[in-house]
Amino acid sequence: MAFQDLKSRLGNVKPGRAVELRTPIEAPSGPVTVARLAGGLADLVYFSRKGKKPGTQAEKTEWSTIQSKDVLPALRSHSAELTIAWLVFFGRHPEVKGRFKEQPQDRQRELQQEFDDIRARQVRPWLALRVAAGALGTRTLYLVDDPVFRKLPDPARDAVGTALNDVFAFAGQTRGQAPIRVIFLDPDRFPESYNFADAVVRVVDGKLTDHLDQAHQRQRDNAQHSIQALGIRVTFEPATPSQSVAERLGSSLVLKTVVPAGRTRLAIPIMVAAVDLSAVSSEFVSYYQDEARMIQGGRTLRPTDPGYWNPAQKLLDTATVQGAAKLKAAPNKPEAWDAGLQAQFGTALGRSLAHEARHLYFADADNHAATGLGASDVGDQVVADRPAYRQFSVDDRKNILAAIGKREKEQRGTTLVATFPAARRANGFPF
Repeated sequence: MAFQDLKSRLGNVKPGRAVELRTPIEAPSGPVTVARLAGGLADLVYFSRKGKKPGTQAEKTEWSTIQSKDVLPALRSHSAELTIAWLVFFGRHPEVKGRFKEQPQDRQRELQQEFDDIRARQVRPWLALRVAAGALGTRTLYLVDDPVFRKLPDPARDAVGTALNDVFAFAGQTRGQAPIRVIFLDPDRFPESYNFADAVVRVVDGKLTDHLDQAHQRQRDNAQHSIQALGIRVTFEPATPSQSVAERLGSSLVLKTVVPAGRTRLAIPIMVAAVDLSAVSSEFVSYYQDEARMIQGGRTLRPTDPGYWNPAQKLLDTATVQGAAKLKAAPNKPEAWDAGLQAQFGTALGRSLAHEARHLYFADADNHAATGLGASDVGDQVVADRPAYRQFSVDDRKNILAAIGKREKEQRGTTLVATFPAARRANGFPF
């Protein structure tokens, strides 16, 4: 469902008085894990509908559905606060859904004030919390929700979240495996430390090499500071060339290592993965222009295509030519494209990010699969939406899960070193 701001739907209705919101579901004061964050928001929505916490098995199943189908998708979208506020509001008032205009003016003012209060006093406090690393065995894929990413249009950002979740959904669908939860997170809310099975990805606008070098150095400096704060003196080597990889659309670097320190073993999770927004945009526009030229030239490159003359193909070709014209008019401005093109672009960007995130699970970053989204030739294939490159191959999925399992085994029994400690936040975001 596409959620819109309640104020825009109520027009010039004057605000009413603050509404008393009775709920035992309050945001804690300190950092929370992603699981606790999602659970707390699911509690809010469930309580708004039932007036209590789940008790029976059927009620717990309903709560789980709210968490998986409503809350977690919201956390990987452009509108988490608004979406969850709507869910809570309509949980309290299902009878007015789609019928605001029919309510008397006084009632509309009350509803508007209640919605505003739910959003500001119940939902926003949860979404302002800093996140903490989960227990060993939990797996989170963090996407940096910074100004570069936020300047993308909403359909593109939502498509990024959907693509990342779709690509990594196989983990939670595999028996005995924990899911990989995808979340958009503001830099200020990022955890201090990370499990070896976690990944952080970022969209940057150019200068990939500089970004990798700077992020790598900041994380090393932060880790060294955290180690010294433990009263331990050890050194660890910087990443080697085999632990980083530069590609057409993105780059990544990984140095997740365990360092002995007397009776203690330190787990140091250094990782960088980024995709160049301008590179993906340029590739996306070029693909459309090439396809349009081929169509307008009679598809001379594919004269034996058996589906070329059917009506569905003609409709698709017409849309491609029209899309190419729109992209040509504003090649570097996704905000000027229509929603369909924005979503297609977001999907390509999300899959590119998934490819880079994949590198962070392996000891050797320069590791590629033979086929599928993990292959080395993924760049233009992702932009062209080739079916074979929409997902990791079956063999690659097995290898990814094996690599994650190995990482988790390496971390077990260690002390996790913070690579973004509170005392170093003023030194810059390290991912």
